[in-house]
Amino acid sequence: MKKKYIIAISLCLAVAWCVSCKKQPDGYYDFTNRENRFDGTIYEYLKSKPGVFDSLLKVMERSSWMRDSLNNTAGAYTVFAPVNNNFKVALQNLNVVRRGAGKPLLDLATVSGAQMDTLVDFYAVRGNYPTDSMLYVDGLYLKSLRYNDSLHAQRLIDGAQGIVNGGPVNVSFAYTNGSGFSANWNVASTQVVNIRTSNGTVHVLAYANEFGFDQVIKRWNQ
Repeated sequence: MKKKYIIAISLCLAVAWCVSCKKQPDGYYDFTNRENRFDGTIYEYLKSKPGVFDSLLKVMERSSWMRDSLNNTAGAYTVFAPVNNNFKVALQNLNVVRRGAGKPLLDLATVSGAQMDTLVDFYAVRGNYPTDSMLYVDGLYLKSLRYNDSLHAQRLIDGAQGIVNGGPVNVSFAYTNGSGFSANWNVASTQVVNIRTSNGTVHVLAYANEFGFDQVIKRWNQ
């Protein structure tokens, strides 16, 4: 009887763990930040997560230079990967404005390819930058992969009671708007960091961020 009881408890715990880690709609994952290793390129990693990066992959098919770069095993790259909901929020806000102006609604297949190129470029840089490379007091200044736009990454550690630097690690990732003053930056946060691939590192952006760093309406509503 005792043995059956232990087995039943173990099964319940296993089910609870699976439920707590299941994928949520639009790219939100409820799991703790920890270092992961993926045996493949950054592009292959993104493709391995259906329901999470579908919108990013769709954009990368139009901006093929980014797809080809992130699948290049000879290079080293870091991606701050927006999830589906980040694009959903941006398009909803864009189309509210367009609907009010009597303009046709847009989606990822119909927005300007040139403007899409500019915005998706904000999320990839050349070089391998896990969070331990962002330990400078002023963070790490970066340049975007294709157009050399100014970006910034700062490692953050949430507090854990009684433990120095014991909380989860996250990244504050910013488009600087060409300004040296952080008050002028548009900032995004991460939900998962340090996913190591064969050609670099992926940091996954948090569910609530808006794709484009508040540039979508300005650039796509033309």
